[in-house]
Amino acid sequence: MDVSSENDTAEYKAPERLLKFLVKNAERHQYDFNDESASHLLQEVYMSLLNYDESNWKYLVKEGPVSVTSKFRLPEVQKRQFGDEITDLGSEVCGHVFRNGEPVYRCRTCAMDNTCVLCARCFRNTNHDGHETHVSIPTDSNGICDCGDPEAWKVPLGCSIHASKDDGPKAEDVLPRELQESIHSTISTVLDFILDVFNCSPINLKATQTVDSVLEDERRSRLSETKYFVEDEQCSVFRVMLWNDEKHKFDDVIRLTMEAMNTNDWSFGEQVAQRVNSIGRFAVSTSRSIDDLLDIAQVFAKVDLAVNVRSARDFFRENDCGTLILWLYDLMESQICGYKGFLRDIICDELVKCWNSGLKHPTYDEPNLTTPYRKRFRQMNDGLNVEDFRPVVLRNIRQLINERRRMHSALPTERITLPGDYWKSPREEGLKVLSMAESPYSRLRLDYFFLYDLKYWKNLRNLLSELYVVPLNQNLQFKRAMAIRFSILYKTLSRAFLFADREPEHSVTFLSVQFFTTPSLAELLVLRYDFLTTANSSLYSLFTCQKRSRSTETGGPSIEINQRALVSQRNAMLFGDLGYLLMHPSVMGLVHSDKRFIKQYSDLFHLFQGILCHVRAVHEHVEWDSSIYKLLFVIYSVAKLGHKVACCYSSAPYEDMLYACNYLIDFILQPVHQNKKETEPSACLPAADYNETTPLVEHKVSSDSVSFYHPLHWVLSGIMKFMNPSRLSTWDDRTKLALMDHPLRAFVWLAQIDVGLWVRNGAKVRGMAHHYKHLTIYDYAFDKDLLLVQLMVSTLPPDLALNAIVQRFELTDWVASVSYEHSVYDSERLPLMVEKLLLMIVGLITEREQLQQLSVEELIKNRIAQQLVFGPVGVFLTFATYFGAVH
Repeated sequence: MDVSSENDTAEYKAPERLLKFLVKNAERHQYDFNDESASHLLQEVYMSLLNYDESNWKYLVKEGPVSVTSKFRLPEVQKRQFGDEITDLGSEVCGHVFRNGEPVYRCRTCAMDNTCVLCARCFRNTNHDGHETHVSIPTDSNGICDCGDPEAWKVPLGCSIHASKDDGPKAEDVLPRELQESIHSTISTVLDFILDVFNCSPINLKATQTVDSVLEDERRSRLSETKYFVEDEQCSVFRVMLWNDEKHKFDDVIRLTMEAMNTNDWSFGEQVAQRVNSIGRFAVSTSRSIDDLLDIAQVFAKVDLAVNVRSARDFFRENDCGTLILWLYDLMESQICGYKGFLRDIICDELVKCWNSGLKHPTYDEPNLTTPYRKRFRQMNDGLNVEDFRPVVLRNIRQLINERRRMHSALPTERITLPGDYWKSPREEGLKVLSMAESPYSRLRLDYFFLYDLKYWKNLRNLLSELYVVPLNQNLQFKRAMAIRFSILYKTLSRAFLFADREPEHSVTFLSVQFFTTPSLAELLVLRYDFLTTANSSLYSLFTCQKRSRSTETGGPSIEINQRALVSQRNAMLFGDLGYLLMHPSVMGLVHSDKRFIKQYSDLFHLFQGILCHVRAVHEHVEWDSSIYKLLFVIYSVAKLGHKVACCYSSAPYEDMLYACNYLIDFILQPVHQNKKETEPSACLPAADYNETTPLVEHKVSSDSVSFYHPLHWVLSGIMKFMNPSRLSTWDDRTKLALMDHPLRAFVWLAQIDVGLWVRNGAKVRGMAHHYKHLTIYDYAFDKDLLLVQLMVSTLPPDLALNAIVQRFELTDWVASVSYEHSVYDSERLPLMVEKLLLMIVGLITEREQLQQLSVEELIKNRIAQQLVFGPVGVFLTFATYFGAVH
């Protein structure tokens, strides 16, 4: 398949009989989806695939025709009949999808990284004698065998199955032309029907429904007679559907089901709960009375369960679509005339063509997402609950989907108010000349399958994930096209995942690891589509509510932080996507050479600068607040991302490092905007005529706001690590004092917590101190602060550096006085604080791992020696925990 070809718009005549069948199937079975209706559907699509000629079964099975039932699986039949005769003719890659409980093989000697794996069949047919191999049985599924993927292995594996491409006749030369056209037209028809059905399905399952809205939904869901050759009749039967949300308990669902259905039958409620949990949804009741169904739905809705009322015809067709998607998956896994990839490649080819809508009342004539609407959306978005559906988010997603239907418009994206021109892509003009499969201005079937992800139920989402995964390594051209379409829709998909997904673990966004870990795809997306800017701006806009306040107390503009996005653990996936991109050498080179990116990351990291700050409680105890721990997850992701950004400068020219450092320093000392709420004051630049005895700005950790978290400093420290120390003389003493101030505050705060000065602030402050020193974040935060202080102290006059440290420890007056009294530290804590001061000075002098830029081997030896001082340490714990940032 050549997805880049301009001939990919070739159309095949749609089978009229199949189209009529798809419209009338629901009515024929009285809107009751069961094994019989599924059997009839499969019989029809298989016959349409074979051009309604039963003799064509010979191309699929040995003994045909076969009896097709709802349980019929073509790959299983072929495996029974052909056995080992099935070979991947013409296939250079395996792409086997792992099932639960299936062994996964790794060869660390051959693989590029730990994500590259082999199935048992390919492992046995490759030579790994003397290699470091490992076999495991993972608990999850959907992994892919990477045999044949040239980017997964350091050396050619020489697999006897996939080593070379077969030069024999191709499937196109063997199969009759009429059969090939029938296969194309059937698959095209099925894909369009699926999109027609789900186009009308609601995204927001918690919207308030009325009789009129349900009837209007039924009317707008009818299919077009022009396309389907038969009139779609009105449906007067309706159902109430209960949906899974991975949040409510079984007992809650059982109790509400009994209440809604006015029954004392516990077993019925239990059956509903189990079906909803296993399948993802369940029809609780069917009736011609919409009022009765709405009353039932209201019982579930009062506890925020996802429930909706629609016509039985539409629910039936959605179930039909589930059967058809399973059928497409079977075709991908099947062979025809010994060619296993032929049907798969046709499906891939049809997915990257335009959707030919067959709706009687198209939805793309809805109003545009106008500027006033966008403004109102941004204003309302602040109140979103991360775990719930909210109408404003889902309505916006629906509008985005509908805007994509407008033939004259480009792909819509959220218009985000970003701080500068460096957020704009310089590559937009070049994208207009790309092929349809690669252009952001085209509208393909695959796009809508991605966009409709929230409309599917759990089982269907799992099935679609397998459907997407199967061709990823088996058809590398389609993998490229899918990666491009995914990146084009990334902002919309990530927003839906973060704010509106009921079942986030089943989201299509987890395909990102398949695309962003592949070097050639990452380079393509970043260089041609400026995807790094897309990913950065997605994170920035999600965390800022897309809102900026006009002014702060200091008179400058401020940023409104989206607190609900901040505490969601889902944002770790978005940070992870950026991390995958930044591990590729070509992307790392672009980050340090293109000045836009250090500016973008400065804006992004500034959102978290000084976050989670506290003021010491002196007279009253602070009440317990458990929400603080939710924020620590995002801090870890931010710190890890900052480390990866800094590592992009490991081999950068001095000019690039100097530019990045200067920009970060200016941003730290004179930020263009201030985070609006609950952040540590950013002022740290001493006056031009500062006192050398107390050179730092006036700030007391014991009484003023203070924070552990300064990602801008962490990135700056990480970049300076790669610079020659002699280059640090570029900056004057005043600047160096300012740069070391915030890390010093963190160290002093840590010392004051250790001596019990912050005891009235409760357990949350102790928890934050533990987190700051914890091994999982130590290399990304504490170590970076220590290095920055070391770099500044080593180039400052010794007296000045020591005075600054003593001042921040609030011991200047005590050192100069003959009195042993202190205004803050009592007689018990004073010697302890002096001890902490001396220990810090000793640490600044002796902890020189980063200053010396030790090799990985030397660093590991040092770490092991340090940990063994405190007792024995397990091997796996050592390497997984203590060396997370060693590379």
